[in-house]
Amino acid sequence: MSGYFGGDDTEQKGERLFSSLSTPGNNNFQFKDVSTTNDWQNGAGSVNYQQWLGDQVFSSTILGTSIYKTSFAKDDFTYIKENALDKSLQAFTFPFVNESVLNEFKAEQTFEYNLTQAAWSGGLAYNYYLGEYYESSFDRPGYFSSIGTHKVDVFGQFDYSDENGMIDVFTGARLHYYSEGSYVKWSPRLKIKFLPKSMLSFSGGFSRNHQFVNQISLTNAVTSNVWILADKDQPPTSVNYFTAGAYFTPSEHFYLQAETYLKKFEHVRLHEINAFSLSRTFESNPWFADNKGSSKGIEFLGKTTFSIIEFTQVLSFSEVTLTNPAINSGKPFYADWDRRVHSSSIIALKPTDTFSFFVAWNYATGTPNKISGYESDNTNRLGAYRRMDVSAKYFMQREHYNLTLSASVFNVFGRENPWYRDLNIAIDQNSTPQKFVGAPVDVYDIGVQPSFNIKVGF
Repeated sequence: MSGYFGGDDTEQKGERLFSSLSTPGNNNFQFKDVSTTNDWQNGAGSVNYQQWLGDQVFSSTILGTSIYKTSFAKDDFTYIKENALDKSLQAFTFPFVNESVLNEFKAEQTFEYNLTQAAWSGGLAYNYYLGEYYESSFDRPGYFSSIGTHKVDVFGQFDYSDENGMIDVFTGARLHYYSEGSYVKWSPRLKIKFLPKSMLSFSGGFSRNHQFVNQISLTNAVTSNVWILADKDQPPTSVNYFTAGAYFTPSEHFYLQAETYLKKFEHVRLHEINAFSLSRTFESNPWFADNKGSSKGIEFLGKTTFSIIEFTQVLSFSEVTLTNPAINSGKPFYADWDRRVHSSSIIALKPTDTFSFFVAWNYATGTPNKISGYESDNTNRLGAYRRMDVSAKYFMQREHYNLTLSASVFNVFGRENPWYRDLNIAIDQNSTPQKFVGAPVDVYDIGVQPSFNIKVGF
């Protein structure tokens, strides 16, 4: 039996400069109070009953429920609209509010049958979802949706390992039924490893997955996670996932792997505000659901271990693009989170069984500049991302309890890493009368952030 309850209520108040409408033609501006609130609450509980049915069959029964609610409101939310005539971008402020609810009940029964070289598993899962979403924005003064839906999954998996170490096979499938829209979807998967016990091994795999609960977010605001449900007009997101890899283990002190992948997405959700689209009032939802996407890349990982020191290096090259007939004239465009190169170096030091220390250095090329081409801003991508983190942990075991002390510092050097570039509102002091204009502004990721944690176990 397990349970969880948590929440966060955040409010930020300030003042913002607005133009005064009382004396037209004069250079008059006035400050007004504005605020931003961002709240979430989450409660969950589950019961898991496990038992052996004989020597080779294992049974697991799960019952659980969760309640999740979010609320976000910003008095001076910045909207960016594309002018249909000259394709220029216009920025203005207007209140934005969204609220969401996602409640779930889950029941699952799984059976596992284990043999010497193989294992079978299968079962049945039932989910009931209740999802609600409310939005009040510039183009949608009172959008609301409520969906209650059932999902039933029948699933099975078979794993096989050759006794001679020549091949490992992992295969399975899920059959989904989703009542809102009466969707029936098939999600198979297969992965094969060749020479898994050899110094040099290889793998290849394919899977097709479906997602009936999708997250939507706003590019230019930090909000709690908002989840929406597929419906009869907006099918579930699907992805075809191809993978291949090579793995090299010359000794117990050294490991190297290279993996490549290709993902093909359909029906990815994208909020209309992220696409500078504010003219979809008569569309059923405030997000695009007919987006297609492609993600491809290759990742290298190396790990060296000597005595009390372990060094890990990860280097990846990737690309993520999306397409939609109503966005960018139907031409592919880079996803907001696309970074072409990413590198991570980690040093782990463990001088004793109770103390460990970590240093991590992260580097990534910049994300796409969404307002590239606006006035004199012709940079296609933002600046590179660089960050160093350090952490330490101490563990103490006593007869009746254990104690874990940990401390970390995120972004040790306080580097200003570009998160996104947006149009903000500025005063043009060279005009008469002075007026508000849009100006490109970089918004940075979190600066130095220390933390300390104490954990007691019984």
